[in-house]
Amino acid sequence: YRDMVKGEKKTVQIFPDVDSRFKFGFFKVIKAQPTLTGHVFDARFYLHNPRDVTRPPIKFSIEMIHRFSPQNFSIMEFRNEGDYAVCTKIRNAGNLLGESGHRFRREFHMTEDGRFFHRRSGKKRNVGEMPLFEGKMIFQFRTDYAPCSYDVREPEVRPELLRKEIFRLTKLVRAQGPEVLEGVPLSLHPKKGEIEARLTEIFAAKNFKLHYELPRLGVRDVASSTNERTLIAAVCPASAGLGNTLNYLEPVSYELSADGKLNQHQVAADSTSALTALLNSLVLNFYVRSKVSAHVNIHQLNELPIPTLTAKQRERLAKSAAKLSKKPDDVKERAALEVFIARDLYRLDAADWAHLTGTFTFGGESDSKAELDEIIRLSRMAWPKK
Repeated sequence: YRDMVKGEKKTVQIFPDVDSRFKFGFFKVIKAQPTLTGHVFDARFYLHNPRDVTRPPIKFSIEMIHRFSPQNFSIMEFRNEGDYAVCTKIRNAGNLLGESGHRFRREFHMTEDGRFFHRRSGKKRNVGEMPLFEGKMIFQFRTDYAPCSYDVREPEVRPELLRKEIFRLTKLVRAQGPEVLEGVPLSLHPKKGEIEARLTEIFAAKNFKLHYELPRLGVRDVASSTNERTLIAAVCPASAGLGNTLNYLEPVSYELSADGKLNQHQVAADSTSALTALLNSLVLNFYVRSKVSAHVNIHQLNELPIPTLTAKQRERLAKSAAKLSKKPDDVKERAALEVFIARDLYRLDAADWAHLTGTFTFGGESDSKAELDEIIRLSRMAWPKK
């Protein structure tokens, strides 16, 4: 922290032996005393000066810890009571993304799968060559933010991606234990490789798609709570590989019926577009900032609150996402979308919106920061006046 030392302003470390990049915390527990229903505790975060311990605390509810993070029980870090109140309102407006049936995963590891990557030559791609998308290549609604550095070749990667998909399908079959799989009886104790071989046959016969063959919603992994945007999502095209700096939404799901029929269902394009619009919203960017440090991982994505959408609301989001994928710098469309998401879907009011948008003060003097400032200005003007 910065303080006056011998008449001069200097940086002083409270614990000089602790690396300054690490955060540390203090907490108190009382042994053998059950937690009371409705219990709240005093919490303070981002204490950069010893004097900050005397500032008014946030009254943090035990119930909200479980609602914010039911799987990991991680404590969201709020800067003030206003942040806590708005995030509570956002959380209570929907179910968590991980509860919706959507699944995120990663495809290629940038180090472990390096044998598949071929440096871009700048020439036109040959048949079977596909771009490898990395997190740095996307920004909100756009996939051309930075040039492509590597290609992957379909004949090289397809066998590996098929093997992984068959492995996941085998787990599904073993968990459900059908007696018949697409008309062929399964033994009570299948031999090693028996189910995998049968699934490989079914995959080809029913013309199932591997993930890379379909458009996919990708979310940038490397992000910070102090960047202009923390959640950065875009729909990557089909016939492309994705590096591990992009978490992507599985574009298909599987259903195994009681009589052993296996079906593949593709995620509807409007659902993917609607989710892209939500993830890029200031509402969820504000919310996730109290969860992340330098990365947005799959656990944090699964803990994002997503409102239940009517068909009309989903269509509204999808249409706006389609417009912005073609013209991502359309600040009027962005502002109208932000107001719709905040007011109609998350039930925030004008005061909530003023507080939320007032926290986006990071990013310096870049063009994207100026664009964000204009989106916020227009959204405040568009907010219905009482």
